[in-house]
Amino acid sequence: MIRETKPLHYGKTESSHEQKAGSLDDCKLYNSDDADMYQILQTVSIRVAESVARADLIHKQRLQKIHAATI
Repeated sequence: MIRETKPLHYGKTESSHEQKAGSLDDCKLYNSDDADMYQILQTVSIRVAESVARADLIHKQRLQKIHAATI
């Protein structure tokens, strides 16, 4: 589940000092989603590895066909 996030200062009208203080609290809020992001990254990396393995297998099969045709 990918969530769209807004900039930390979105909609704030406080002084820059208050914005910084508020943004730290917002960061803590976003950091609570680290486990979700880690799970997403794991899923993506597994899918990429599967795609690479599939492409490697297809490439090897094509090389075998070419080799068989030249013999």
